[in-house]
Amino acid sequence: QAFEKASRAFRDDEAYDVILMDMQMPLVDGYTATKRLRDIGYRHPIIALTAHAMESDRETCIRVGCDGYATKPIDRQSLKKTILELTKQRGIRPA
Repeated sequence: QAFEKASRAFRDDEAYDVILMDMQMPLVDGYTATKRLRDIGYRHPIIALTAHAMESDRETCIRVGCDGYATKPIDRQSLKKTILELTKQRGIRPA
């Protein structure tokens, strides 16, 4: 569902400012969904959200196409900073 909604918005030229991607979703996990979005040309920021906190987990998220990484439980201030940095880099003014 995440991939379908994001790809539909992208095709309609209404891409989300940023996607917070849960990496452990049922059926299609966040790794696969992110890779598929990147494969269709989606270039807006995608931030991985995961309970997996090892450096190798972060590297895997970045390798599949995530721009940022946050571990659960979420640190709101850190996540907000990441969102602002990534959107600013791309010239996006988040709502």
